Amino acid sequence: MSLRFFCVTQVEHHPRVAKYAMENHSLREENRRLRLLEPVKRAQEVDAQTIAMLEKAFFEVSGTEKVEKNQVVDLSGQQAFSPKAAKEPHSLANTEKLKAQLLQTQTELNNSKQEYEEYKELTRKRQLELESELQSLQKANLNLENLLEATKVCKRQEVSQLNKIHAETLKIITTPTKTYQLWSRSAPKLSPEMGSLGSAHTQNSSRFDNDILNEPLPPEMNEQAFEAISEELRIVQEQMSALQVKLDEEEHKNLKLQQRIDKLEHHSTQVQELFSSERADWTQQQQEHLSQLSGLEKQLQDTQTKNDFLKSEVHDLRVVLHSADKELSSVKLEYSSFKESQEKELSDLSERHLHVQLQLENVR
Repeated sequence: MSLRFFCVTQVEHHPRVAKYAMENHSLREENRRLRLLEPVKRAQEVDAQTIAMLEKAFFEVSGTEKVEKNQVVDLSGQQAFSPKAAKEPHSLANTEKLKAQLLQTQTELNNSKQEYEEYKELTRKRQLELESELQSLQKANLNLENLLEATKVCKRQEVSQLNKIHAETLKIITTPTKTYQLWSRSAPKLSPEMGSLGSAHTQNSSRFDNDILNEPLPPEMNEQAFEAISEELRIVQEQMSALQVKLDEEEHKNLKLQQRIDKLEHHSTQVQELFSSERADWTQQQQEHLSQLSGLEKQLQDTQTKNDFLKSEVHDLRVVLHSADKELSSVKLEYSSFKESQEKELSDLSERHLHVQLQLENVR
């Protein structure tokens, strides 16, 4: 026991062993410093999150297994089987079932996201079309209101003009001319008695002219004049109606064309606004991506520098470890030789001790 304590004390206080202990301590400190680096911490955090997720999944599977085990225990009176033998198939079946449900849920989620994006795009397009149509209808309504006001003003002017024409026509009808009144009178037959009255008739022509102006028209002439004016008015009205129909058709075509133009203009404006917003977003995203790319390039350079530094340190550590292994092997050889010598000395001492005891026994 004392010899073993002596050997341990000699080994601990050996200079090479102290050197190896110092190198081991420095290597442990270097290992601790490397563990405190940011990538190592991030990897440890990822490992911790993965472990937590696996533990959560394990607990869920364990819970489902317990529930199924309870159900199996309830049904054990009706169907005999070994729970230990059925545990593994049930756990595998549960795992496969959960995986299938997870895949199905992920597929449904992806399909729902795709359908939502498609519905969102269709809704946006439909909204743009409806807004364009609303804008065009509002402009068309405004144009129709303006057209209605203009039509009312035009109709009032036409009614006023027709009233004026009607008044002038009545004035013309009710005011006969001198020639018409002369020819409308019944001409007297020429006779010898009338020749003697020629001079008297010539003398009284001015008086007859004044009396003719006050003579009323016959009813037949009034009816003929009214019929002629009515026919002219009917022809003019038919022509005006045909022109009005053509005008309405042209205005309707122009209105539809204007409505279509307004709709296209509004749609073009919306598309331009959307394009401008998307271009601004794209420019902003491009700037962000460029900044992220520059940051990532800088991080890559830093990581490469750190990696090169770590590689050099690892190479140095490997060299140190290789030399330490060589020295350790040499120390082990020395220690084995020292141990053999000590054992040999111990055996010699034991033999001497036995020899001394034998001599003492002989002396006694």
